[in-house]
Amino acid sequence: MNNVELTEHPLAQLLLQMAQCDDDDRINVLATEASAWLGEHPVAARELLLKLVDDTSLRSSDSLGRGEIPIIAAEFLSELSQPEIIAPLLELLLTLDDADDLFDSVWDALHNMGPALLEPTLAFIAKPDSHLRRGEIGAALLGDSGLQNEQIYQVLIDKLSHSPMMLAIYLGDYGDKRALPHLYQALNARTMDDPHDEYEAEIVNELAGAIHDLGGVLTDEQEELYQRARSARSGSGDLDTAFHRLARLAEPPAAEVSFTRFIWISAEPDHADDTDADDADDADEDGDTETLAR
Repeated sequence: MNNVELTEHPLAQLLLQMAQCDDDDRINVLATEASAWLGEHPVAARELLLKLVDDTSLRSSDSLGRGEIPIIAAEFLSELSQPEIIAPLLELLLTLDDADDLFDSVWDALHNMGPALLEPTLAFIAKPDSHLRRGEIGAALLGDSGLQNEQIYQVLIDKLSHSPMMLAIYLGDYGDKRALPHLYQALNARTMDDPHDEYEAEIVNELAGAIHDLGGVLTDEQEELYQRARSARSGSGDLDTAFHRLARLAEPPAAEVSFTRFIWISAEPDHADDTDADDADDADEDGDTETLAR
């Protein structure tokens, strides 16, 4: 989209002003106006937002919107919740680095689609091309969706051998004990030949953790492998890998939100509960540490 179009379209103007603004109160007003425009023109909004989110010329920090317009567009697509956005956003994920903020925003827009995500994602995974990330991304989205469906279970099992770290997490969360033989087989395929291989140790850790989550018990040999993996991981930080990034579990905020990156618009802000929320966050962090050490 050229600069003339960006400054003339009413919704694009609002997004551009948001991207260029540093005042939270003003951004709040602009986001409310943009949300109202979405409600009045949902089809036109979808077409524009998909165009903006896919425009590589707008992703640079020296572009007209300082690189923020595609991210803002993705977040408003999430607000639209139209099934028509799913297929193009899935394809867009294949082109993005999962360390980018835009990847996160597109992921969240898809995650928020709920049950509508199933069929387009299955079709996305089944496309006959050689893109290695297609199966990873599709399986991660379905595993992250919270949906219970036999097709989802089969996708998670099918992709386990290709991405054991990521799929172990999702299979453990999915909660189907039928996955235990597959997890045992995947764990038995690991060796930890290099006692300092932290990446291999992380795979072993997640496989063993998923087995535990599903009520399984490790054999003596598997327990010995697991302990060696724990030793390899001791004193090391979490691995910042694509698998971990894809395998993150999205936690939507409790408050009703209509804009996410720059400012939260909460239906009923309750500052009195801030202390409790902080305590809960601390407890979650402790829980995450315990999970990684299992």
